[in-house]
Amino acid sequence: MKISQLDTSGYRPESGLPALRITYCKPCGYLARAAWTAQELLADFGDELDSVSLQPGSKGVFDVVVGDDVLWSKHAAGGFPDIDELKNALRALLDSRT
Repeated sequence: MKISQLDTSGYRPESGLPALRITYCKPCGYLARAAWTAQELLADFGDELDSVSLQPGSKGVFDVVVGDDVLWSKHAAGGFPDIDELKNALRALLDSRT
């Protein structure tokens, strides 16, 4: 299939919605946690985010960033986020942008 044949009707290049990125430590085995976190956030906020991406990193990183805002940093917080706490922080951030 040629790229020009792909259906891009769901693509929103100018959506104005923020993108969420989870950077996780690949050598540490954090991929499953990052994928689960992304799934949980997409389930609740999928219509309010332009995209959710996973970015491999190293050195114990587990950061959740929305646009230019760091929502969670494992290094700064000293551990992984509780999913409910992360969802509350994301809700507050999204509400502050409207």
